[in-house]
Amino acid sequence: MSEQDITLTAADGGSFGAYLAAPASGSGSGVVVLQEIFGVNEVMRGIADGLAAQGQFAIVPDLFWRQEPGIQITDRSEAEWQRAFELYQGFDENLGVDDASSPWRICAPCRGAAARPAASASASAASSPT
Repeated sequence: MSEQDITLTAADGGSFGAYLAAPASGSGSGVVVLQEIFGVNEVMRGIADGLAAQGQFAIVPDLFWRQEPGIQITDRSEAEWQRAFELYQGFDENLGVDDASSPWRICAPCRGAAARPAASASASAASSPT
């Protein structure tokens, strides 16, 4: 299994981060894992890693990037809960849906290209996820 932080391009041209966990085989189906209100934190990365260990590509896009890129908080304090709800209340759901679909439009590794040689990665970019 491999994991990495990657950068995605939003439909409106902005860029944002995502966590990508890939299966050791370098091939498999893919799933977009949507973050909780705490961001792409240790819990969400663990879920993605678990899916990769089962043979799937798993990507967790940072849906709060328009407000505060890279947010990673927990549920361990009242202050973190308050911050999480502030972010959620400021979240634009329509843009969030667009952002959540970005990995499949533009992320070749999510379609299995991560483990392929560079020559075949461009060819796989036109294919859909398996």
